[in-house]
Amino acid sequence: MRVMPVAAMILAAATAAPAQEAPQAGAGARQVVGLFLQTCVRFAGDVPGLRARLAELRLPSLRPEALAALRRGDAGVGYDATNRSARLALVSEDDGLCSAFAGEADGEETTATFESAVRRSGGEFRAEGEDGAARTATGRSWRYGLTVRGRDYLVVISADTRPGDVQAILSLSPRP
Repeated sequence: MRVMPVAAMILAAATAAPAQEAPQAGAGARQVVGLFLQTCVRFAGDVPGLRARLAELRLPSLRPEALAALRRGDAGVGYDATNRSARLALVSEDDGLCSAFAGEADGEETTATFESAVRRSGGEFRAEGEDGAARTATGRSWRYGLTVRGRDYLVVISADTRPGDVQAILSLSPRP
């Protein structure tokens, strides 16, 4: 998955945080990893369960243009998970792909936070390395294998260093 400036601009418009507080430094990585683990990983393989939980939380839906820019396929739902600490969004696609997006997050910090959080929870992951084909002057992508309830999943963490763009995406998809 590649971070796209157009998608970033739409995410910024769709998830604009209230002007009362600026995001806390370093909060983006912690917040997006927490969102990803509590939604995408917790409900891996259970799209209806994930969506029911998100409905319980009463997260606002993303605007249609933001959802279209952030989702990979044609069918899915998206939510604005922005809080006082970070600008966040979550997209749940009908095929089981689930992605968490952060407006401001350092890629290295995001990967380290993900690895640490999975280890602390007793989970296991397999670092599969950096995706060289996805590397650009400002972007990088890391791949992990993760087993959840006996099923294998691919986790991809993509990051972009350009200010104002979506700076981190964590995606989980079932492996065949």
